[in-house]
Amino acid sequence: MKHMKLFRKVAALLFLLLTTVSLSACAVESDNSVRVYNHVKSSKTITWGVKFDMALFGIKSVKTNKLEGFEIDLARLLTKEILGKDGKAKFIEVTAQTKIPQLKNNNLDAVLATMTITDERKKSVDFSIPYFKAGTSLMTKTSSPIKSIKDLNHKGRVVIVAKGTTAADDIARLAPKATIRQHNDYGACTNALLA
Repeated sequence: MKHMKLFRKVAALLFLLLTTVSLSACAVESDNSVRVYNHVKSSKTITWGVKFDMALFGIKSVKTNKLEGFEIDLARLLTKEILGKDGKAKFIEVTAQTKIPQLKNNNLDAVLATMTITDERKKSVDFSIPYFKAGTSLMTKTSSPIKSIKDLNHKGRVVIVAKGTTAADDIARLAPKATIRQHNDYGACTNALLA
């Protein structure tokens, strides 16, 4: 019970932080937060931007054609916590490069999708406290000799990253000799790697 009360407080704070789009003036920012809150309360629906291609976090099941994952479950719980048992969670697919523009264009009430918090991104949107800490990993074919970032720093090495992620910047900094190719989402990246 004690954990549930803490969860409710964190959930409410998380929602308020997620829905506030940073704009240059504080008054505009406050107006936007109030607009989103009033819209959500009157519609009894929260429109969440979520990933459809991130295993374990937000993915559309090939078998059931339904969304599954930690962030999907968290969005549903937050929706019920904020709007009550009749609250509805609506999901719109976002990618690394579309989530901030869709939020700023008011196509979404909030985004609940893996994203690295950077100073540059903080200029456009407000972030909640991190709810999951992770790093960046490399995915290679099992037969690949590449075992670390150092193995990429050779002319002729090609690295595939999703557009809009911080991965391209990380590779350029840590393995400047590698060639970077960007694709629209993680599924396209995986298909390119397998091809």
